[in-house]
Amino acid sequence: MRISTPQGVWLAQPLYLKREWISHSAPLMMNSWMLTMMASSGVILLKFLYPSEAVVGIYAVVAQTGTLIVLFANTVNRLYLPLMSLFMERRDAASMHHLMQHRLVVVGGLAGLFFCSIAVFGQEVLAWFGPHFPDGYFALCILAAGASISAMFSDAPYYLQFMKRTHNVFVTTMCAMILNLIFTTVLSYHMGLVGAACGYSISMSLLFLIQRVQISRHPSLNVSS
Repeated sequence: MRISTPQGVWLAQPLYLKREWISHSAPLMMNSWMLTMMASSGVILLKFLYPSEAVVGIYAVVAQTGTLIVLFANTVNRLYLPLMSLFMERRDAASMHHLMQHRLVVVGGLAGLFFCSIAVFGQEVLAWFGPHFPDGYFALCILAAGASISAMFSDAPYYLQFMKRTHNVFVTTMCAMILNLIFTTVLSYHMGLVGAACGYSISMSLLFLIQRVQISRHPSLNVSS
C-alpha cells in the first residue's frame, strides 16, 4: 500500500466531516436496528407469552437455522453494492439493471437451494440440538420461506438509500416493524411457534417486496431511457 499510494496522499491534511458522516449513517443504523427488532421479536414475545423455556428455546434455534440464508445474502450484497454505487454515479441504467438481475439469479438460486434443503433435512438438522427440537419443523419451514424471499430482495433498501430515498425506507420499515409486532403477538398467542414464524415471514416478505416494487418504478432502472 505504501509503494502504490501516490505521495500526495501521505502529505495531505486529513479532513474530518463528522456531522456529515453521522447524518448519512444514521438512517442506515436506524434501518438495521428495526430489522434486528423484527428478527428478534419472536423470541422476545414468546418469552412473555409462554412460561415454558422449552418453547422459547426451540424457537430460538429454529429462528437461527431458518434465517441462515439472510447471512449469505448479506455477504453477497458486499460484492454487489460497490458496483451498484458506481453504476448509479455514472447513471448507467443498463448496467444497473443487469447487475440487479444477476444478483437476483445468484441469490434466488441460493435461496431456492436453502429452502429445499430445509424442507428435506430440516427435522434431521433440528434433531442435532435435542429430542424435542424437531417439533419446530413446521415453524422452521415457514421461517425459511420468509427468509428466502427477504434474502432475494435484501438489496432493495440499499438501492433506495443510495438514491436518497431514506424516507421511503424508514416509513416502509417502520410500518413493517409495527405489523411484525402485531402479527407476532397475536399469532404467537394462538399458534405458538408457528404463529411467531408466520409473524416474521409475513412482515419481512411484505417489506422487501414493497421496496422492490418501489425500485421497479424508479426511472433510473428504465433501460430504454
